[in-house]
Amino acid sequence: MTQLATSPSVEYKLAELDDLEAEMVRLLQQFMGAKKPFHGFTERSWRPPTDIYETADSLIVTIEIAGVDKDALTLEFKQNVLTVSGDRHHNPAALQVSYHQMEIKYGPFEVELRLPAGLDSDDANARYADGFLAISIPKREPGTSNSVDIEIER
Repeated sequence: MTQLATSPSVEYKLAELDDLEAEMVRLLQQFMGAKKPFHGFTERSWRPPTDIYETADSLIVTIEIAGVDKDALTLEFKQNVLTVSGDRHHNPAALQVSYHQMEIKYGPFEVELRLPAGLDSDDANARYADGFLAISIPKREPGTSNSVDIEIER
């Protein structure tokens, strides 16, 4: 098998092609509806990175939302669906600026996660520190359920 020897200028052009390919994929995703363009005009403009993992006694959801004011966050747990929404405001500098690169997403966001059954949402707690929102939802003891007694009229 022959290896292609590349010079620094060829490697630079290959990197440019990779950047061009990534931009074309991004544009196609926007055009085809995988990503919503013009995030300032959409109802749900971005989705923060989210980790979900399990310990022996809890399910932990961690969401990276640096720069979001904790008062702008809403958490709702209904029928095993956890919904976290909020808004990260863009604070432009007082002076007119020209961006060379802009990757930080601003505006409203919403994360909707279907979680497994057997969680005790009444005892869930959330902690927001260092740009991460960590939501801990304890597991129910085996054999317990959230059942409702139904009285039958005769």
